Amino acid sequence: MELTDNQKSAVSGWLQEGRSIAEVQRMLREEFEISMTYMDVRFLVDDLDVAVVEPAKEDADDAEDA
Repeated sequence: MELTDNQKSAVSGWLQEGRSIAEVQRMLREEFEISMTYMDVRFLVDDLDVAVVEPAKEDADDAEDA
């Protein structure tokens, strides 16, 4: 499936906002009526050469020591 430049830009923006692959998959379906498997979205992310930004997680042990 070939996405338009506008759709690719939207996916890149979502990923930079910290959205997960599953969220991007859902948003593609809701925003653009494009149904893709999780793996297809993963390949799309790789093709767009956009890093998936994972939210910072607090280490519970560090929080208890403080």
